[in-house]
Amino acid sequence: MKRFLILGVLLLVITSVVVINSQEGQSAREVSSNSELTKVDQLALPKTERSAKSANSAEIKQEAEETKLMADEELTVECITVDEFLSSGLAEQVQKWYSSWGAPRFDMSEQGDQQIAHEYAGYQNDVLRELAENGDRLAQYALGMNLIWQSFTGETLSPQLNWGDDLMSSPTIESNYDYELLEQGRQWLLIAAAQGYIYAYTDIAFSYQYQKDAETLAGRESTVEELDVLNYAYGTIPQQIIPEIDSFFFQGPKLDEESLIKAKLKTKEFIEDLNKRRAEFGLGDYKAPQKSDYFQGFEICQ
Repeated sequence: MKRFLILGVLLLVITSVVVINSQEGQSAREVSSNSELTKVDQLALPKTERSAKSANSAEIKQEAEETKLMADEELTVECITVDEFLSSGLAEQVQKWYSSWGAPRFDMSEQGDQQIAHEYAGYQNDVLRELAENGDRLAQYALGMNLIWQSFTGETLSPQLNWGDDLMSSPTIESNYDYELLEQGRQWLLIAAAQGYIYAYTDIAFSYQYQKDAETLAGRESTVEELDVLNYAYGTIPQQIIPEIDSFFFQGPKLDEESLIKAKLKTKEFIEDLNKRRAEFGLGDYKAPQKSDYFQGFEICQ
């Protein structure tokens, strides 16, 4: 599941550039087309109306020419290959948008798609806890990930913070797990999310899948449906508050109609909780940074 998620993020890095600029090009073409229609309308006016407008005809012509010039300039978009994109500063602009809400960072070089390790990968939990309690959201996220991993494996450091191939790894699940540590880890991820690390919700969702697997092994099937609902509810939060994330960003469990309604209500509840937490930190409602603030003016050649 995580491999599919990361491939989706990578695909978004490439294709979102094309989507944004195709939309901009369409807008420019509409402007140009409208300017031509304005000229046709002027020619179609009755003589009396054309006479009334003749005093301003030079001004109208100039405005039409300026509008067409602006449209032509907007249509002039730099076309680059994928290799040129990955080896240029443009790739870093794309990277900043994903990093701005906590998504994994990629090595935007000619080599391509390797994820870069988290800043606090390998830090011991006592150090992370001190940083986290002082408001460091990166430490809050790393501590949460370590505690969740520890709750299932007993190992104190999560290899998922190394990212790369480790990002796609999952803990070996057994029937026994430390529920208290698991909840502590989730709470730290929620705090990190409240400070803008929205990607943390995806890892909270995965933690419910791990818990479901453990409960199933233990024969406690009665909790499975509830865990699926929570998995789906948390995992779809980024899509709800960052509309530019494509629908394949998170693939949660398959739910029946009743459970799906429950999950969507939970998602709404969790987003309200997010904004309450942000208010406690002196922050406003979370507003995702616009993708266009980070990259525009070029497209990937097909």
